[in-house]
Amino acid sequence: MLSFRPHFLLLSLGLLAFGLRAAVAGESAEAVLRAQVESLQQELARQEARVNELTRRNQVLEATQASSAKAIALANESVTTQEGPRVAPSSTLGWDRAVKAASAARYMVAGSSLMTVMPTGSMKPMFDERAILIMEPAPFADLKVGDIVTYTHPRHQMPVVHRITEKRGETCYTKGDNNDRADEIAITPANYQARVFGIIYAKESAQN
Repeated sequence: MLSFRPHFLLLSLGLLAFGLRAAVAGESAEAVLRAQVESLQQELARQEARVNELTRRNQVLEATQASSAKAIALANESVTTQEGPRVAPSSTLGWDRAVKAASAARYMVAGSSLMTVMPTGSMKPMFDERAILIMEPAPFADLKVGDIVTYTHPRHQMPVVHRITEKRGETCYTKGDNNDRADEIAITPANYQARVFGIIYAKESAQN
């Protein structure tokens, strides 16, 4: 009598091995799928973080635009030189875009701020009311002749922005580029505020 048990056993072992291979293949495919899902989740988290950061920066730009300080460029009785009226630069940027450009530049220096200028003309041709000044909190000891700085005027109680023309120890003397004489107020560490490190020019002033 013929026995089929060995053949049946071989067939069973073959089917078991095939099932194991299929199970391993299924587990591998599931692991690959899980890895892909995890990678997509991580990329989504990164993109969400970028969106949140861009949103935060836009809020900062809008807040900066609304809160930028205003400085006086004090003028003498006449700010017209012998060559005639002096004209300050401008650009194709509208005021809002110019403020955003200046706000972006602020991130280069910690503690920096923005300042706009009243229409006196005393700092022409360097800048006028169409300019946005980017200010840095430079130490008073680092100030040099030629730097453009702001200081608190005791009578106006507003920042004045002019150029340093002379420095003697702990005292600096300033003058508007378009003025015919030096400022009456000297700058000391007590009334010094900040130094200009960048200027963004707009097509028009904030009032236009």
